[in-house]
Amino acid sequence: MSLRKSSQPHQAETGLSLLGGLLVLAVIGIAVAVAAQFLI
Repeated sequence: MSLRKSSQPHQAETGLSLLGGLLVLAVIGIAVAVAAQFLI
């Protein structure tokens, strides 16, 4: 168990970081779009 966990966390961490970054960018984009609509 411990050996398997120690050999695979890198892929999981990179995948989670990429997904997290995409989610953050999407949320920021939506917030900017909504703010622009209210400002215009």
